[in-house]
Amino acid sequence: MVDEMLRKKTLKLDRRSFLSLKPKKSLSIEWREYDSGEVVITWTREDKSILRKTVNVLLMKPKVRKTILDDPRAVFVWKKLDGKTTIEEIIREFAKKFNFTPREAELSVTAFLSMLSKRRLIEVEVPESKQIRGG
Repeated sequence: MVDEMLRKKTLKLDRRSFLSLKPKKSLSIEWREYDSGEVVITWTREDKSILRKTVNVLLMKPKVRKTILDDPRAVFVWKKLDGKTTIEEIIREFAKKFNFTPREAELSVTAFLSMLSKRRLIEVEVPESKQIRGG
């Protein structure tokens, strides 16, 4: 995932390379769109460390998690995450549909993608050719 790789400093992308990425919904989640327009995303939490697992058990956090997308802008972006559409294309279509400036659209879309990535709800494959080597 882009956020994890950037946090670990094992991967750096320039802006052009980032915008050319084609994010897709994670295969480990389920989602459903309702007649109301809302999208409900369901996934199982992965506790990779013993400490995290212990804390989650003590706090009685549910193993199955849900996220509800009730904002039409979030639903629009979610439905575009097909592994074929670039981030740049999503931003362009988002700006046009919701009457945002290109900069506003870029900030909104990238913030939303970052949230989805942190929750491991999306995946992005980064070709070797797009990676920038070095510190």
